[in-house]
Amino acid sequence: MKTMLISPLSCSFLLPIFAQVKLGGQIADQRSQPINGVTIGVKEKTVQTSSDDQGEFELEVESLPVTLLVSNIGYATLKYPVNSPQKSLEIVLKTAESNIDAVVVVGYGTQSRKTLTTAISKVDGKAIQDIPISTIGEGLRGKIAGARVYQSNNSPGADAVFRIRGGSSINKTNDPLVLVDGVERSFSGVNPNDVESIEVLKDAASTAIYGSRASNGVVLSTTKNGKKSSSGRITFDANYAFRAQSLPSTS
Repeated sequence: MKTMLISPLSCSFLLPIFAQVKLGGQIADQRSQPINGVTIGVKEKTVQTSSDDQGEFELEVESLPVTLLVSNIGYATLKYPVNSPQKSLEIVLKTAESNIDAVVVVGYGTQSRKTLTTAISKVDGKAIQDIPISTIGEGLRGKIAGARVYQSNNSPGADAVFRIRGGSSINKTNDPLVLVDGVERSFSGVNPNDVESIEVLKDAASTAIYGSRASNGVVLSTTKNGKKSSSGRITFDANYAFRAQSLPSTS
């Protein structure tokens, strides 16, 4: 029987291949003030972190180069390329320009944002298509001011739970009314790539449209429609992910 010997020298060349690359830095605004709670992720990856009170962050990636996706409410999403290991990145976010001519869905039709007086948040469908997600709720985390989005359990594909401006009842449901193209249903089973826009009605004005069922807010989702074009187009996106849950030892 032949025996193969591996010298320590040969092993030393294999270790760097599997090493994680550490990145770090600080997030600031245009006035050089640090920004807390900024989400820093990697394009087409599930790795992400957030900045602390000083705007500083640390992130481990598998390899370089990578493109960091830096986003926060009220600021324009930034795509920041990184080609070499750096722990002193200085990333500046610009304030998002508000489009007062944008049209939002208000339940009984559409209305220009500049004439809107109710509390409505709008998320464009493109904002949740740049990140690998399996449900719409995962893509809405941190993108709606005054709303908390989380999963009730860790089951893959579990429907998201919305809490708009906190709960209002201790013995009844606090779930908002969810409508997809005007039909009441959950977001489970809706492809995130089919979403055109999502509007969240957050104040009491929504009860004038939908009644008492809208006392916890309303989430309106509009899906994409076919558009006339000169030629056909086929797009294909694929990604995979897995979740592992360890069981406690019984020994």
